[in-house]
Amino acid sequence: MIIYAGAIMVMFLFIIMTLRLEGDKEQDGSSFRRWIPAIVLGGISLVLLTALIWVGPGHGLFLKPAMASPKEFGGYLFREFWFPVEIASFLLFVALAGALYLGREKTTGGKTTDPEREAS
Repeated sequence: MIIYAGAIMVMFLFIIMTLRLEGDKEQDGSSFRRWIPAIVLGGISLVLLTALIWVGPGHGLFLKPAMASPKEFGGYLFREFWFPVEIASFLLFVALAGALYLGREKTTGGKTTDPEREAS
């Protein structure tokens, strides 16, 4: 299971490395508007974290600890949930293919439309 999760993280790193992201050329007053969703979600997370800490371990709800080796847990996961695991891996593959498609250089008639390549 740990190896599978590590492979997924390496694939996400590969996707991020293949994307060509360009920074905004415009720096106007709308930059604060981009931070509004992050501020709202950060505030919600802070409220939830405070509520969880406030309730703390003395809330009266106790869960029985489950002890299993990684081999047993992986066997159970792939025995009981093999189809959702395969669907998730297929969706990650489609995301990788889409990222490569969107991040590739655009060519028109044998010439690249990348301004950085044309300048050099």
